[in-house]
Amino acid sequence: MEEVQLLPADKLAFHEEQTAIPLPPEEVYARLNGAPLEGVIPGAGRIPAVTGTAALNDIPFPRPGARRRVMLADGNTATEEVIENTPGAYFSYKVWGYTLSTARPIRYGKGEFWYLPADHGQATTMRWRYSFKLRGDRFPGMLGPFGRFLFTKVFLDRAYATFMKSAMNAIEQYALQPERQPGPGDPRLPREAQPRQSARLIAAREPGCSTPHGTSPVHRCRGAGSAPSRCAADRYARRLAAPGSRCRHRPLLRSGRSLCTYPAASHRQNDPYHAA
Repeated sequence: MEEVQLLPADKLAFHEEQTAIPLPPEEVYARLNGAPLEGVIPGAGRIPAVTGTAALNDIPFPRPGARRRVMLADGNTATEEVIENTPGAYFSYKVWGYTLSTARPIRYGKGEFWYLPADHGQATTMRWRYSFKLRGDRFPGMLGPFGRFLFTKVFLDRAYATFMKSAMNAIEQYALQPERQPGPGDPRLPREAQPRQSARLIAAREPGCSTPHGTSPVHRCRGAGSAPSRCAADRYARRLAAPGSRCRHRPLLRSGRSLCTYPAASHRQNDPYHAA
C-alpha cells in the first residue's frame, strides 16, 4: 500500500462547509464520535456514497493512528487514517489510495472538523474543511498554483461542494436524533456492552415494501393508501441491508407495527434501530 506523509510545506486546495447544531459541542462530539461512516456520507451527483468500512490495523477507531478501508457504492475504495481526535473540539484524518478514476490527480486528502461553541456554549458551529494535495506529474497539479486554482473552481467549489453540503446535512440529522446511542468504537460504550449485530430492523409502520435497497436515497413502504409512506427508519434501511436486497415485512399484531427483516450484510454497523 502506498504511504503518504502530510508535510507543513504542502500546498493544498481546499473547500469548507459549516452548519449550526443546537447542542453543546461536547454533546455533538459524543453523538458523532465513532458514528458509522455509511450513516453520514450519502454521496451526491458523481461522488458515490460510502457503503461500509473495514479495519486495516488493530487500533480502535476513532483513536489517532486507526486505519480503515472505505468502501464506496460504485465498488471503489480509499484508505483513511485518523490523525488527531480532541474530544469536543477537533477531529482530523487523511485519505489516500483512491481507486476512483476521477481522483487520479489527487495525492491525498485531509479532512478536518472543528466543534466551535456558539450561543454561549449551548449550540455548536461545526466547520468541515477538506484539503487536497495534487500530484505534480498530472493535470492540473503540474500547473502549480494555477492548477490548484482550476481544481478548486472547477471541482471543489462545484461537485465537491454539493457532496459536502449533502454530507453535512446528514451529519446534522444524525447528531440531532433523539436517544442517540454511542457509535461503534465510542469509548463511552464498554466493549462487553457493544450491541450485537442483527439481521432485523424494527422499521416499517406499514407492510408491503417492495423497494430494492440502494435504488433510492429514501426507503419507502407502500401501505393501504395509494401514496408511499416513509419507513420509520428509512435513513438506515438501504445502508443496513445487503445491496440490491428487499425487505420482508411481518405484522406485529399487538403493536400495530411491522417487523422489517434484511439479509445479513458484512458491512452493517450497529445502530440504535437494530433489534437484538
